Amino acid sequence: MTNLSYNTGNSDNWGQVWQGTFNAPQTPAPINEIYKYYPMPPINIPLLLESELVAFYATSSDAKETWHYAGSVNQRIQTGIVTGGGSDAVVSKKRIWLNQVSVLRYPIKYQSTYALTVNVPYWIRNITLYLWEYIGPVNDAYEEKLDLIISEI
Repeated sequence: MTNLSYNTGNSDNWGQVWQGTFNAPQTPAPINEIYKYYPMPPINIPLLLESELVAFYATSSDAKETWHYAGSVNQRIQTGIVTGGGSDAVVSKKRIWLNQVSVLRYPIKYQSTYALTVNVPYWIRNITLYLWEYIGPVNDAYEEKLDLIISEI
């Protein structure tokens, strides 16, 4: 078991890798003179990530002040098992929040890279997402202690 630590407080250790704005599709005709919206389809982030740590920032111009939940983020890996039209498997699911940075940790146990899909709740009509990947140093306390012991021998 490892005891990893990250220097997350240094902005140089984060690299913005993606951003996007999405809108829920509007119904073709008003219902009771009010236009309605369909839920947004899942948002596939179009890149593969390597870091265990990522950070999301989500904002919505039409969100009510009482709304906090921005959606869930699924970690996907390739399995090679083709069923239902795809070969991706969801390994982990985490939540992100509106108007605050959400730091997510996806331990890389299966493959060296993974993809993300964001599922936005049906009541949000538009959303802008920003994604950063941690690119700073990762310190392993056990390895440091082992190195110290070996150097003492």
